[in-house]
Amino acid sequence: MAGERRKNTLLQSFNNAFQGIVYAVRHQRNMRVHLAVGVVVLIVSLLLDLSKLELAAVLMAIAFVLGAELINSAVEQVVDLLTDEFDPRAKAAKDLAA
Repeated sequence: MAGERRKNTLLQSFNNAFQGIVYAVRHQRNMRVHLAVGVVVLIVSLLLDLSKLELAAVLMAIAFVLGAELINSAVEQVVDLLTDEFDPRAKAAKDLAA
């Protein structure tokens, strides 16, 4: 039936998520910056011989930053999709997501 969406399998859902991450890394400068800084922080953390708990905290912080950047990128894409012209509400949405 027209307009019906097929339900994704778990594997397809993970593949879609992976494709989104790849898209963000390829097309979003800030995502590349955050990813590079995250790698540097992880390397320094390993060199400092942090405890397992400290390393887990660092990894969680890196994951949080990358996740927030993915959400920000998604918001920006949706706003760009909705309007081609300047709109103060669109600007506010992008600024808030940043």
